[in-house]
Amino acid sequence: MAHENNRDENVYGCKPTVEKVMRLGLKRAKGFVYVLDAELCVLRAARDPDSDELAEPELVLRIEHARQHGYFYFLDADGDLARLPEPKV
Repeated sequence: MAHENNRDENVYGCKPTVEKVMRLGLKRAKGFVYVLDAELCVLRAARDPDSDELAEPELVLRIEHARQHGYFYFLDADGDLARLPEPKV
Protein backbone atom coordinates (compact mmCIF):
# COMPACT_ATOMS: atom_id res chain seq x y z
CA MET A 1 0.00 0.00 0.00
CA ALA A 2 1.50 3.35 -1.00
CA HIS A 3 1.14 6.26 1.37
CA GLU A 4 0.72 9.87 0.29
CA ASN A 5 4.42 10.51 0.99
CA ASN A 6 5.29 7.59 -1.38
CA ARG A 7 6.45 5.25 1.39
CA ASP A 8 5.42 1.62 1.22
CA GLU A 9 3.66 0.70 4.43
CA ASN A 10 2.20 -2.47 5.83
CA VAL A 11 -1.29 -2.85 7.25
CA TYR A 12 -0.10 -1.48 10.59
CA GLY A 13 0.81 1.87 9.07
CA CYS A 14 4.58 1.62 9.36
CA LYS A 15 7.37 0.26 7.22
CA PRO A 16 9.08 -2.73 8.87
CA THR A 17 12.79 -2.28 9.44
CA VAL A 18 15.09 -5.04 8.23
CA GLU A 19 17.90 -5.74 10.66
CA LYS A 20 21.09 -7.28 9.30
CA VAL A 21 22.09 -9.84 11.92
CA MET A 22 25.29 -11.31 10.48
CA ARG A 23 27.34 -10.69 7.36
CA LEU A 24 27.77 -13.94 5.46
CA GLY A 25 28.40 -12.78 1.89
CA LEU A 26 26.85 -15.99 0.56
CA LYS A 27 27.13 -16.16 -3.22
CA ARG A 28 24.06 -17.76 -4.75
CA ALA A 29 24.47 -20.15 -7.66
CA LYS A 30 22.01 -19.91 -10.53
CA GLY A 31 19.36 -22.62 -10.58
CA PHE A 32 19.29 -23.16 -6.81
CA VAL A 33 16.77 -22.19 -4.13
CA TYR A 34 18.29 -21.15 -0.78
CA VAL A 35 16.40 -21.54 2.52
CA LEU A 36 17.04 -21.36 6.26
CA ASP A 37 15.93 -24.22 8.47
CA ALA A 38 14.82 -23.97 12.11
CA GLU A 39 18.44 -24.14 13.37
CA LEU A 40 19.56 -21.37 10.98
CA CYS A 41 21.38 -23.71 8.63
CA VAL A 42 21.49 -22.55 5.01
CA LEU A 43 20.26 -25.25 2.65
CA ARG A 44 20.08 -25.18 -1.11
CA ALA A 45 18.18 -27.33 -3.55
CA ALA A 46 18.54 -27.48 -7.31
CA ARG A 47 15.41 -26.50 -9.23
CA ASP A 48 14.56 -28.40 -12.40
CA PRO A 49 13.63 -25.67 -14.93
CA ASP A 50 11.30 -27.98 -16.88
CA SER A 51 9.22 -29.47 -14.06
CA ASP A 52 9.91 -26.80 -11.38
CA GLU A 53 10.63 -29.62 -8.92
CA LEU A 54 13.30 -29.33 -6.25
CA ALA A 55 16.06 -31.86 -5.63
CA GLU A 56 16.99 -33.04 -2.14
CA PRO A 57 18.38 -30.05 -0.19
CA GLU A 58 22.06 -29.96 0.77
CA LEU A 59 23.74 -28.12 3.64
CA VAL A 60 25.68 -25.03 2.54
CA LEU A 61 26.43 -23.24 5.80
CA ARG A 62 25.74 -23.72 9.50
CA ILE A 63 25.22 -20.33 11.19
CA GLU A 64 26.23 -19.93 14.83
CA HIS A 65 23.44 -17.64 15.99
CA ALA A 66 20.49 -18.28 18.29
CA ARG A 67 17.05 -17.34 17.01
CA GLN A 68 15.10 -14.86 19.07
CA HIS A 69 11.38 -15.33 19.48
CA GLY A 70 9.27 -12.83 17.53
CA TYR A 71 11.50 -12.48 14.46
CA PHE A 72 11.39 -13.85 10.91
CA TYR A 73 14.90 -14.77 9.70
CA PHE A 74 15.93 -14.85 6.03
CA LEU A 75 18.83 -14.37 3.62
CA ASP A 76 18.83 -10.85 2.20
CA ALA A 77 19.87 -9.77 -1.30
CA ASP A 78 23.52 -9.49 -0.19
CA GLY A 79 23.54 -13.12 1.00
CA ASP A 80 23.60 -12.06 4.66
CA LEU A 81 21.44 -13.18 7.58
CA ALA A 82 18.69 -10.64 8.24
CA ARG A 83 15.51 -10.51 10.26
CA LEU A 84 12.18 -8.70 10.51
CA PRO A 85 9.92 -8.47 13.54
CA GLU A 86 6.93 -10.78 13.13
CA PRO A 87 3.71 -8.81 12.65
CA LYS A 88 1.55 -8.43 15.73
CA VAL A 89 -1.92 -9.69 14.97
